[in-house]
Amino acid sequence: MYIRIRTGGGGQVGRACDSLVKKFATESTSEEVGFEQFLEVGAFVLMTHVFVYGTLKKGQPNHHRMFDPANGNAQFLAAARTVDKFPLVIGGENNIPYLLNVPGEGGRVRGEIYVVDDRMLTFLDAFEKVPTMYQRNVVKLEVEEWVGGSSSSSSPKEAKGSAVEAHVYSTNTYEPGWRTLPTYESYDAYGDHGLVYRRTEAAPICHPDTHRSRYHRLESDASRYREPVAVARGHVGGELRQVEHESCCKGLIAEAGSPAGL
Repeated sequence: MYIRIRTGGGGQVGRACDSLVKKFATESTSEEVGFEQFLEVGAFVLMTHVFVYGTLKKGQPNHHRMFDPANGNAQFLAAARTVDKFPLVIGGENNIPYLLNVPGEGGRVRGEIYVVDDRMLTFLDAFEKVPTMYQRNVVKLEVEEWVGGSSSSSSPKEAKGSAVEAHVYSTNTYEPGWRTLPTYESYDAYGDHGLVYRRTEAAPICHPDTHRSRYHRLESDASRYREPVAVARGHVGGELRQVEHESCCKGLIAEAGSPAGL
């Protein structure tokens, strides 16, 4: 994980960022300390390495979510596999891939490493239903092929066989019988296992920050509420279009004191 520094904003955070930039500028170069400057509102942006092994991989049903700007930013870095063995199973009525957090069982799981910003990480936490469905843990990985990054970036290239760490969405909250299911070293939704992946949401996943955007005008005074059915941009059947997006907003609508029954 590394920190990008956005500069030029006002307020206490913005002034703190400006001070850090000035300090680093006088003591070293950006290549040496590994930060980038953005002329935006002052904020610290944590960049995190995430290992994906299921439907978010290239060529899989949810890969497009990694590159939807509404969700945040992501960059592909490497193909890798886990250092330890884990059971990767396909479970539930929707045939979803689960990495069971049981080290030593199953096989060394293959997947992809991405570097993501804090907005994308927040989206992924919501998409993976943390902490009820999955939990985000740190896993040790062996690099198979490093593509992204460079020697002067915040994600420098790693040699084949190098050991790195990344966050992974694995689970402790699985059905008891899942440990007896067949395990896979590399998941493919279209593989010969015959277990067809089914999308579980009727509406697109709504980024938590979307509730604060222009698509969700929530006000504390219920009489001033003007948008009973929120509209958000999202993917439905692979298309990016405007959709009625009521269900994900009901909780916030209730908190805002708007009329019940929306």
